[in-house]
Amino acid sequence: MTLTQPQASPDGKFLYYTSGWYGQWNDVWRIPTGAGEPTKVVERALGFEGPYAVVDDGIYFLRKADRKEQVDLCFLTLATGKVRKILTIDQSHVSFLAVSPDRRTIFTRQAKAGVT
Repeated sequence: MTLTQPQASPDGKFLYYTSGWYGQWNDVWRIPTGAGEPTKVVERALGFEGPYAVVDDGIYFLRKADRKEQVDLCFLTLATGKVRKILTIDQSHVSFLAVSPDRRTIFTRQAKAGVT
C-alpha cells in the first residue's frame, strides 16, 4: 500500500492523500501540515473511486462506476459530512479531476480502459 494523490488544502493547513494502490484507492485522509494525527475524510464505503479535488469547504470525488460505465461526481461538505451528487459522467475511466476556483467549471481527464 502507498500514499497517493497528495493535495494541499486551499488554506495550506492540511495535506490530503489517498491510501491504497493506484486504481484501488481506499479512503481520503488528511493530516495537519504542522503536526497531528491523520483523519479519514472520505471512506471507500461512500463509493469513493479517486480522483478527488479539495476546495475550502469540501471535497469533490467520484463514486465507483456502475454497470453502464458511468460515475457520479459527488461533493462532501466537510462541516456536516453530507454527500450530494452533482452530476453523472458517461465515461468511467476518469484519471484526473480539478475544480475551478469559482466552481463553475470541472476539469476531467479520461483514460482508456485498461490504461493507467
